[in-house]
Amino acid sequence: MPGESASPLAGDGLRRLAVALGCVLLFIQAALTPIASGETALPGFETRTRGETLKYHSPVPDVTTGLLLRSADARRSIEWRTADAPAEIDGDFVRFVWLFAIDVNPEKHHFQLSIDGKPCFDITNPPTNTERDWTLNGPDGATLRFRATMIDRFDDLMGYAILRVPRSMLTPGKPLTIGVVGESADSSVWFIVFASSVSERADLSVIPALLRSEQGDYRPVTISVTHLGAPTRARIETNFGAPVERELQLGGNRIELRHAEVTEKTPLIARIHIDGQERYKLEGAIEPVRPWTIDFVQHTHTDVGYTRPQTEILPEHLRFIDTALDYCDKTDSYPDDARFRWTCEASWAVREYLESRTPAQIERLRKRVEEGRIEVTGMFLNMSEVMDEASYAAFLQPIRMFREHGLRVTTAMQNDINGAAWCLADYFSDIDVDYLVMGQHGHRALAPFEIATSFWWESPAGNRVLAFRADHYQTGNFWGVHTGRIETAEGELLHYLTRMERAGYPFDRIAIQHSGYTTDNSPPSTASSDFVKAWNEKYARPHLRCAIARDFPEYVRTHHANELPVRRLAWPDWWTDGFGSAARESAAARLTQPNLVAA
Repeated sequence: MPGESASPLAGDGLRRLAVALGCVLLFIQAALTPIASGETALPGFETRTRGETLKYHSPVPDVTTGLLLRSADARRSIEWRTADAPAEIDGDFVRFVWLFAIDVNPEKHHFQLSIDGKPCFDITNPPTNTERDWTLNGPDGATLRFRATMIDRFDDLMGYAILRVPRSMLTPGKPLTIGVVGESADSSVWFIVFASSVSERADLSVIPALLRSEQGDYRPVTISVTHLGAPTRARIETNFGAPVERELQLGGNRIELRHAEVTEKTPLIARIHIDGQERYKLEGAIEPVRPWTIDFVQHTHTDVGYTRPQTEILPEHLRFIDTALDYCDKTDSYPDDARFRWTCEASWAVREYLESRTPAQIERLRKRVEEGRIEVTGMFLNMSEVMDEASYAAFLQPIRMFREHGLRVTTAMQNDINGAAWCLADYFSDIDVDYLVMGQHGHRALAPFEIATSFWWESPAGNRVLAFRADHYQTGNFWGVHTGRIETAEGELLHYLTRMERAGYPFDRIAIQHSGYTTDNSPPSTASSDFVKAWNEKYARPHLRCAIARDFPEYVRTHHANELPVRRLAWPDWWTDGFGSAARESAAARLTQPNLVAA
C-alpha cells in the first residue's frame, strides 16, 4: 500500500529492504470451489524466459525469488514456461498452479495475461484484501483463479494461482508459454509470479515458542502440505498424540498439532495418509524453548532534512515528545510490559523542547523520565567522525542542561552511522554516560556481524563504556511490529530468534529497535504496545516488553559484565557517502575546526 509504511515494492528506493525476509506471516482459510476429480494439476512455473527478478518473501518460506511487473511501462513484461502438458491428456481440462503475489492498492491497474501469445485474462489488482478467492473467465472455458493463502506484513495478498485450460489450448508433451504485461501508467502497482515449481510436498516445523491455553501451555508443531489434486481427506499419525484427520484443499494446507513442552531434545515423527495410503513420513525434533525476553525500543530516527525540509523537522520532533507523553497516559492501564515507552534518540529536540514548552509540560516529561517510560539520551545528533574532539565536547553540552531539569541521562544512542569517534569513550566516562547503543544500517555498508553484540569499548586512556551494537534501527518495522498485529510479525520474530540461537547469541534477552511507522523522523505509535499486550496473552515464551534504550545494556551490565570482551579499538564509520557527495562542505568543516580552537 502507498504511504510511509508501504511495502518495499511501493518504490524502487526501498525495495532492497525486502531482500532475504522470507517468513510466512498470516495464513488464511479460503472457501474453495472443488475441482473436478481426475483433472490433472501441474506446476505452472518451470522456466523464466523474460522479466525482472527480485528477492521477496512468499507464501512458502524457502521461496524467495519472483518475477516482478509494475504498471509503469507496457513495453515491459514477464514471461515463463509451465511444466510440459501430459503426452496423453485425460479429461477436457488441465490445471497449472503457481505462486503469486499482488499489490493491494486502491489505485486500480490492469495486467494482461496471455497464453502462447494469445491475450486471455485481464487481471486487476484488488483495492482491499477482504476478497481472497476470485476467478477470472477466459476464452474457450479457460479460467484463472487466485486463491490467497497469506496476507503479508504490508497487507498485500499472496497465494496460489490456478490456471484451468481446455485441451484444445494444449500440445501434448509441450509447455505453455505464459506472459503478463502491465500498463504505461507510470505507477508502482505490482504483480509477482514466484520463480518456483509448485509440487506436492509436506514439511514438519516447530517454532521456538510456548503457547498458552486453558488446558496448559503447549508447543505448536506444524504440518504443511502442498496438495495439487481435488479436495481429499488426510490422516496424520504422530509419535506424540492421537491421530487427526483434516481435509486437504488445492494449494497450501497448514495443520497445527500440540506437543507438551520438553526438557531435552526429543524426536518427532509424523506419517500422512492420503486416500488410505501413507504418502509422507516426516521426521524432526523438538527442543526446550529458550526463555527469551525481547525489549522493543521505540524511537524516531532523527535524520534532519531527509523526509522533509530542515526547517520542518524540528517542529515535528517537538510534537513527537508531546505525543509520547500523551501515549504514556493512554497506556497507563496496560500491563506494565506493554505500557508505551519512548526513547529520544537525539538530544537536539529535547534541548529545544525545554526551551519552548511550559513548566507544566516539562514537569510531565520529568516525571515520565523518572518513571522509566521516556528516556533522554546524550548524543546531540547522529554524527560521524568528521568533527574534532573540541566540537564533540560541545556536542555533549545539553546533558548538563537536562540534569539541571532533573532528567536522567545514562545512555548515548547513535543510529544509521556505523561508527563513533573514539574520544567519546573518554567523554562518556567523564560525564557518567554508561551505555552506547548503536543501530546499524547494512544497506551499502553491509553489517560485518551475524548477531547483535555487547562489549566494553575502551579508550587509549583505559576508560570504558558498555557498547551494544544492535541490528538495524528499524528491525521491528521490518517484522511488522508497528502494525500491532501478531499475525503480521510473529513469523519474522521467531525466525530471528532461531537465527540468533544458531549463530551462538549468548544471552536470553535482546533489544530490538523500531519506529512508530516505517520511516525516518517517524511519529510515535501505540501499536507496538497493543502488539506486546496481545503477544504476551498468547505466548508464555518468548516474553516481550516495551522498553527504553538503557534497559537492555543495564541488564547486560548486571548479569554479564564479566563475560564481555574488551575492545580497545577505533570504531570508524565505514559508510560515509556524504563526505564524497559533499566534499567541499566537508573540507570547509575540517578547516574551520582548528580555527575555532585557536579563537
